[in-house]
Amino acid sequence: MITSISNNFGASPITLKCHDSAKIGIRNSKPTTAFLVCQKDDYKSGTIVKAQIQLSKLIIEKLPIYDGQGIVTLILASGFVGEASEALLAPASSAKITMSGKDYTVTTTIGQYANCIKEQWGMFYLLMSSWSYMPGVENEYNITGLPSDLCIDVPVFVNGSNYAIPGSDCALAHIENGKITFTGKGQAGQTKKYLSRAFMKFFFVRGENDIAEY
Repeated sequence: MITSISNNFGASPITLKCHDSAKIGIRNSKPTTAFLVCQKDDYKSGTIVKAQIQLSKLIIEKLPIYDGQGIVTLILASGFVGEASEALLAPASSAKITMSGKDYTVTTTIGQYANCIKEQWGMFYLLMSSWSYMPGVENEYNITGLPSDLCIDVPVFVNGSNYAIPGSDCALAHIENGKITFTGKGQAGQTKKYLSRAFMKFFFVRGENDIAEY
């Protein structure tokens, strides 16, 4: 079921993909989180804010740290669940996760992951203990263990901060067809960058026509 709801920050009505029923619609959810990513010049920083559905209205915590700083993107990659639905979110391991660079240009090492895939929804958490990328160009990594139908934009937070804007250093990555892509921070032609302890976490909802093998 697709629901369009109002919000408290002046945006056009937002469409959320829902997995509930006609008898149990979620007018109010338990508190959860959303991601704020701010881009200023060549820098991206992000943080986590509180989010909740109240009387069918999306409420996002007001955080002024990025006012006047740059372009701010709000990413809703969390699960909005009602009181009666929380027990259904018990994590259960699914497929093993592996991740590697498209070629020998970039590398990554997985430290921890939690991968829960249900028929109608899923949750994914990944901690990379080490990670490298090429600045200023699109980097591509192969990832196995996620549903092949998954298509989502999510921030990848890294261990560090930018002096130009508050928050944690991050990249805005795209996951589709078993690949993760993002543009490396910096200018093309610079030397390869190495990072440590980068992570991502998100929920996703799958429609009946979206279910595919993984």
